[in-house]
Amino acid sequence: MISIDKLQPGDSLENRRRKFNANALHIYAVFQQLQRGVDAGVIRGPQGARGYQGAQGSSAGAPGSQGAQGAQGFTGTVGAQGSQGVQGDQGSQGSVGVQGSTGAQGDPGDPGPQGAQGAPGNPGNPGAGGAVGAPGAQGAQGQQGAQGTVGVQGAQGGDYGATSSSAVTIGTGAKSFAVVSGLAYTAGTRLRISSLANPTTQYLAGQLASYGGGTLNVTVEKAVGSGSSSDWQIALDGEIGRTGTTGVPGVQGDAGLEGAPGAAGAPGAPGDSPPGPTGNSGAQGNPGPKGFRGVQGTQGVQGAPGF
Repeated sequence: MISIDKLQPGDSLENRRRKFNANALHIYAVFQQLQRGVDAGVIRGPQGARGYQGAQGSSAGAPGSQGAQGAQGFTGTVGAQGSQGVQGDQGSQGSVGVQGSTGAQGDPGDPGPQGAQGAPGNPGNPGAGGAVGAPGAQGAQGQQGAQGTVGVQGAQGGDYGATSSSAVTIGTGAKSFAVVSGLAYTAGTRLRISSLANPTTQYLAGQLASYGGGTLNVTVEKAVGSGSSSDWQIALDGEIGRTGTTGVPGVQGDAGLEGAPGAAGAPGAPGDSPPGPTGNSGAQGNPGPKGFRGVQGTQGVQGAPGF
């Protein structure tokens, strides 16, 4: 005998789950009993045909009192499983069972075909420019670094500064200047020899030809100013730089405005030659355009009738 613990509408989820598990275990136990009966060879005979219903009596007798419940008989052997009965009405929905474990992940499907490329979207409006941030505060001044050690003094350089009181005329070519001995000049050194009174308007520039015995012999290549001087200051001059590359031709300027026509010249005197022959008559010109029609005059006053 199957005893089912029915679900009630007011049962909680936990009670529904408990009843469901208990009913499942009970049904499983009954099924095992049926299986053991089949295995033991106990076969229940076929069910007999249902008898016809008797005719109804003319009057119903008075209902008798309910008899005492008899003692429960012994459980008979389980007969063979009968044919499946007609499907009963659908029961109320059972409680949700415990979620099963996740199944193994299936193999990845083949990649689908690539979709058609969408039309390009409309360009968005440019965003408004952000406001200029306020200038940050000035950082604190760092500490002064430690003073480095003084380097070793370099070797005494050669003496290239000199003066001369030789009276020399400003101009190009060979020039000689009396100077002190012991200077560091060597042949080929470029020199600039300027007047102490006018160093920017009177000077010579050239190459040292020789130096010895207190005399500088210079080949002057550039002379600025005129006259002569006897208060010269002598110093090293830079080497002449290489000629630069030719610059790109400039863009041609716009054409100038057309000048005003010049005044008509005076008529020339008549020539001595006799006048030439009369030229042929020119072709007749095209007729001029037709003039506009004049405005119609006002009508005159009507005369008096005749006698």
